Amino acid sequence: MSQNSLLEDSLLFSPLEEIHYPSVNIKVELFNIMTNIFNLTPRDINQVFNSLLAVRLSWEGHELIHLPYMLFLIMLKHKSDKYFNEYLVNKDISDIFKKLGINVEDNLIIVDQKIDHYSYNKVNINIVSILNIYNKLKTGQMYSNFQNEFENCQYPMLESIYRDIMSHIRNRHVIVNSLTNKYHESVTYAGQFL
Repeated sequence: MSQNSLLEDSLLFSPLEEIHYPSVNIKVELFNIMTNIFNLTPRDINQVFNSLLAVRLSWEGHELIHLPYMLFLIMLKHKSDKYFNEYLVNKDISDIFKKLGINVEDNLIIVDQKIDHYSYNKVNINIVSILNIYNKLKTGQMYSNFQNEFENCQYPMLESIYRDIMSHIRNRHVIVNSLTNKYHESVTYAGQFL
């Protein structure tokens, strides 16, 4: 797989809604949003991209790679091993952004919000709203609780994240953290391939 084809890869999942980003590749747009949040230099962007490529090349299985969470982990590890390891222990995304001096309110994502079954509002949410879904997985939430949050979700974009995650764990009475553990391990070992 070449660098040029990586962000076209069907295993990479971006929950951005194409209706709000009509003239761009939504995977590239998500990558741009995340690099802006982490204020990466061109050199940093190249290194992060190479880490993502290493993760993808070593990815086993057919489940989708959720770009928001994978990019968050790769960029966090790139910025600071200390804060990456701290995140793996304390599970507090907002605290990590604060320690890095990142104001997530400056980088909003456009999404639809349900008003009722037939109408939606266009609103802006910050990246923490998205990352908290994965954080809930990391904290070992039970499948039934996770399913309840999916059913009460107001944002179709976030529903798409829940839906894909649940498709891998359906009919199981297990803690749904194996997905995020795989992400942490992939990011931790990605540097060994570079």
